[in-house]
Amino acid sequence: TTTATATMLASLRCEPGTYCPAGMAARPDFVSNPCPAGQYCVEAAPVPQNCPVGTYNPSTGRGAESECVDCPAG
Repeated sequence: TTTATATMLASLRCEPGTYCPAGMAARPDFVSNPCPAGQYCVEAAPVPQNCPVGTYNPSTGRGAESECVDCPAG
């Protein structure tokens, strides 16, 4: 039914800041599947994305490219 499908999809939702590798059977969370430092994970990301060249992300669990910060000069 539509309700059962919607419930299933909601329970496995991959929030920004987490990633959902193929074959996951449980809802991702910030303990099991946090986006690693140096990368960011948009909603429903199957793999983490690297920050753009010249930027980095010092923290885990970031969900947007805008959270990458400029690298210090040097």
